[in-house]
Amino acid sequence: MPPGGNLTTMSTVLSFLRCTPSLEQLEIGGTLQVGTIECPKVELRKLSFITLATMQFKNSALFRFIDYPPSLRMQFISHSPLATSDLPISDLAPVLTGSELGPHIETLSFSAMKNKRFSVLATGREGPLLEMSLFRMEGESQPLVKFSALVPCSSAHTLSIRGFSSVAWEDWAALFGRHEQVRELTAEQVDENFIRALLEPLQAGRPPFMQLRRLNLTGCDVNQTSIFLEQILEERRILGSPVDVVVLLDCGVTRDVVDHLRRYVDVEWDGCTVDDVLGDEVSRYVDYLSTASDSTEG
Repeated sequence: MPPGGNLTTMSTVLSFLRCTPSLEQLEIGGTLQVGTIECPKVELRKLSFITLATMQFKNSALFRFIDYPPSLRMQFISHSPLATSDLPISDLAPVLTGSELGPHIETLSFSAMKNKRFSVLATGREGPLLEMSLFRMEGESQPLVKFSALVPCSSAHTLSIRGFSSVAWEDWAALFGRHEQVRELTAEQVDENFIRALLEPLQAGRPPFMQLRRLNLTGCDVNQTSIFLEQILEERRILGSPVDVVVLLDCGVTRDVVDHLRRYVDVEWDGCTVDDVLGDEVSRYVDYLSTASDSTEG
């Protein structure tokens, strides 16, 4: 939709699509005027990929009026900031829960780093199957995990989670339970609750990711969570499904903690200690002050 133009109605889009039954790819941008729609579904049985790039995810209501294959590959991109409380869960839930992409997902990543974008990428053997990139305002991570749970249950063997904080361990456990085939787990800047959720549930049952063989931790407070890590490694060894390798990068961990972990597993450690982490933080702060001073003088 060009700037200053009239809003295109959803009925107009559907009328156009009705004339393209062999359409294979569809890209929708801008904002659609929803209004009242009373019409039969548009059959697009050859549609294989759809992109929805918008400022209002209410446009996803369009999916209700399209009969498309359940294996449809999807991409959702937001162009305007969303408050965490305004994430389009109710808008996208019907679309994602009806998807049959799950068995084809091999790698899966969730990222909520400080660049103010929340992203999801699910990849299969032939490339991306599901992409979501939401431009969000600052806010808690808890709703983001609930939003992540909309991704279809998968057979992913590689899972990456980056930048979440202040999330209840029960919500982590619920998310983990949707992707049970994970063999390699990467976590960056997550807190204690994430690690706790890898333990056996309080009720009877097995811990998540029984096929887990490699655990990669980056920028995590391993000193604080080491007791839980040891419990996780011991528990899985007893259950006959041991973790083979734990990788520690930029975790500011003490050598004593690393030595304790090596009693259970092979540990690949970059040698980063608490002093290194503190030194980096001080150095960044000094650089910031220097830049600010130069800017003021200029």
